[in-house]
Amino acid sequence: MAESSFTVSDPFVWRDDTAKCYRLYQLSRANDPVGAGVMMRTSTNLVDWSAMTQVLHVPESYECSAVWAPEMHVYKGSYYIFGTICTKMYPTNCVAPMAEAGWQPKGNYLRKRLSTYVFKADRPEGPFKVWSDGPIPPRDWATLDGTFFEEDGKPYMVFCHEWTQMRNGTMDAVEMTPDLTRAAGTPVTLFRASDLWQEDASKFPGRTYVTDGPFLYRSKTGELFMLWSSARKGYLQVASRSASGKLHGPWIDHKVIYENDSGHGMVFRTFEGTLAIALHSPNHPGPQKRLRIYELEDLGHALRVGRQIGGLM
Repeated sequence: MAESSFTVSDPFVWRDDTAKCYRLYQLSRANDPVGAGVMMRTSTNLVDWSAMTQVLHVPESYECSAVWAPEMHVYKGSYYIFGTICTKMYPTNCVAPMAEAGWQPKGNYLRKRLSTYVFKADRPEGPFKVWSDGPIPPRDWATLDGTFFEEDGKPYMVFCHEWTQMRNGTMDAVEMTPDLTRAAGTPVTLFRASDLWQEDASKFPGRTYVTDGPFLYRSKTGELFMLWSSARKGYLQVASRSASGKLHGPWIDHKVIYENDSGHGMVFRTFEGTLAIALHSPNHPGPQKRLRIYELEDLGHALRVGRQIGGLM
């Protein structure tokens, strides 16, 4: 039965030209009937979506409570999910953990740790299996929301080094091995969350700065944009531009392109040729969070969000 109103965090929509449908990937939690992993819905019109089917089940040995922000990418004829395994209890050097973010201190431990992995399948509907040799970023980092980018024939993971560990969250990139099983180098920081606000974070010791949900998009004039999210009096969708047109930047022109407590956007093109951005809104924990899809206008030098065309209307 088709559904239009369902809970979604960090939506990722992929257009399947073979099956003539859109595939929406979303998380499942350990306390769900199917356990922790990734679920998938399909649609032909971006409004009515199928019931969920499981495409990834994380083995119990990973002590996974949820797979955050699953993204499905095609690379060299195979299908890969980049997803963040949220575990139950690991040591951390987290600075000022916040209970509302789910980070509960207990002695020298936190209840959750985030690590970004790669999963592989032969088909977009799975089943996906753990592929990477552990997390791609350093194991002692709290990392989330890994996305895939290829430049000059080299694969990269772009990811967030979490504000709960950094206070001033960063956006980082690391080259991967050609088989996407591990890092091929050392992560490089592309920019910090405080850059959006043009603030010197050292002058605000009690303030935290959030980086969430990177996604790379090249405009019709060749400009390289990164969509990502932050928060200040609500969740925000941001677009930043690489001055060099290359992944390593420098990244400039950090601009909020949509507010309304919405964000974690990604870009795709509809079967009709319309450029679209998929977001979730509102950003409250619990069952209110919904998929929203809007037109995205590519101005070449900038991006602009337009009318809603899908998700919960």
